[in-house]
Amino acid sequence: MKNLPLLKALFQNSVTSSLLLLGLILLLLQFPLAKLDSLIAERQRSQWQVQQEVTASWGGEQQIAGPYLIVPWVESAPTALRFNLQLPDTERRYAVLLPSRLNISARARPEVRYRGLYEVPLYQADITVEAEFSRPDPAAFAVKPEQWQWQEARVAMTLSDLKALTGSIDATWQQTALEVMPGSSAAPAGFHFPLKDPFTESDTAPFTLHFSLNGSQRLMAAPLGRTSVIQMEGAWPAPGFQGEWLPSQRTVTAQGFSAQWEIPFIARGLPVQWQGHSVDLKQSELHWVGVQLQPAVDAYRQIERATKYQLLFLLMVFGFFWLFQALAAVPVHGLHYVLTGGALCLFYLLLLSLAEHLGFVSAYLCASGAVIIQMTLYGKSVLQSWLRATGLGVLLACLFGYLWSLLQEQDYALLFGSAGLFAALSLVMFLTRKRLAAA
Repeated sequence: MKNLPLLKALFQNSVTSSLLLLGLILLLLQFPLAKLDSLIAERQRSQWQVQQEVTASWGGEQQIAGPYLIVPWVESAPTALRFNLQLPDTERRYAVLLPSRLNISARARPEVRYRGLYEVPLYQADITVEAEFSRPDPAAFAVKPEQWQWQEARVAMTLSDLKALTGSIDATWQQTALEVMPGSSAAPAGFHFPLKDPFTESDTAPFTLHFSLNGSQRLMAAPLGRTSVIQMEGAWPAPGFQGEWLPSQRTVTAQGFSAQWEIPFIARGLPVQWQGHSVDLKQSELHWVGVQLQPAVDAYRQIERATKYQLLFLLMVFGFFWLFQALAAVPVHGLHYVLTGGALCLFYLLLLSLAEHLGFVSAYLCASGAVIIQMTLYGKSVLQSWLRATGLGVLLACLFGYLWSLLQEQDYALLFGSAGLFAALSLVMFLTRKRLAAA
């Protein structure tokens, strides 16, 4: 009971009561903004579902591994039978050899397909593989020459999405054309080429392969050679280089990109050859390099980032009204603050809906322009002066320009944001230093 006079005086103070009212309004406005975040997440899920539907029929993310040279051989061991007779028992084993030199060149032709409101980045890629294999060292396998089954040798490629292949598959071994066969135990998710006798002419054999495929979002390749050079290029202005290694050379322009990886075998973590009772291509141990065709502007991600600065907008605009209310005795009703906050919240909904039709840049210009005009006209009635209303319009234009710069600068967004908040707080402190002291 002793504190009642103090509380009564506190609420009768116009500055304190108005600030408490603003705090309550800011808290209430967080509910529609939270719903807006849920709407953005829902639209992102819809976009992902559309992308999955399109890529299911076109081709998904592509991972290319190979070539592998697979040579079976027969191991004999004596087996005891009845009457003390011993007959040889044969067991088939496989030797897997990686190329001593590998060059992979991929030329992607990206395009954007639309389904409804959503865009899906796709590509068509021409793949050229040049490799060179060496005859396996018998001492490394402890195999006699007559045990090799050269007539059953094969060279295999693996591909993550086999149905996305287009056109013909052309391959040569020592300048001799090869016949392609679908995936088997040699290439569970790819294709292979039977070889009659891989090393009839010399102890080294060149292998060339050319094929085309469809894909989406990412194109990856595995550096399997003792020396591996992987080159990728395409007409896409915003590539994202991914994988275990960054490219040693790269060029990115508005017209497209080109990148090259040079990876020695010691860095890939795989032996140059191995053996087993079955064909084991060690898919789980592979390392990848490649490129992701990410959108130049991801509208949903940009809008999601923009909503993180909604409190700054509300505080700055409410502070503008409150300064005239506190310093110039302009009567500002609580409903004025509610309607102003609703207009600022509506900006994000306008931005989201327009971005799905016009793109993010055009949507941002339209939504921000509409809110600036609306608030300037409304400010004329509330603040009772065209000069004050113009000041409000200038403030909003500066805020929207400031937000745009934050969205463009990912590396310096935190620095720009903290500097802007410091400047805004300093301005408010300067303008209210005498009024609050008198109160």
